[in-house]
Amino acid sequence: MNKFLLRSYNVGIIASFFGSIIFTFVVLPYLFSLTTAEVDNILIVKWIYYIIVIAFHAPFGYALSQVFMILSLLNEDDLFKEQVIDRLQKIIYSGLAIGCLHLLGLLLMIILGNYSELLGMLSIMVFVVSLIVSSFTYLLSIIMEKSITIKIENDLTI
Repeated sequence: MNKFLLRSYNVGIIASFFGSIIFTFVVLPYLFSLTTAEVDNILIVKWIYYIIVIAFHAPFGYALSQVFMILSLLNEDDLFKEQVIDRLQKIIYSGLAIGCLHLLGLLLMIILGNYSELLGMLSIMVFVVSLIVSSFTYLLSIIMEKSITIKIENDLTI
């Protein structure tokens, strides 16, 4: 196999891991302090909002790691296996979790009265995009499942 591609996938996995760590522990607390500056006395609501923001980041990192694992299987020419379908289903669930967490954060912003039209539209756009990505990933998993059954049938006839 092409060693350059394998190294680039490994570098991508390491960079996404460190990027997610930096994002979670450096950028998110700063954004947390900016978005909840207007809410003075409701400390528990601030922490609920912060937990939702971090919970949004977890399925994204998990889906990204599954994509890199699928790419590593592609590099090994083992793309037509049941592992790929399992990983695609995990990506589907992660996409749905991202969308639902964004809607939950939008609902919390509306309850707090910290709602702006831009953030509302961005949350709705992320929800719709995550639904689209999840539906196309579901379609891809169905196609992969059928191609695996065709490959198994062709291997048995030879």
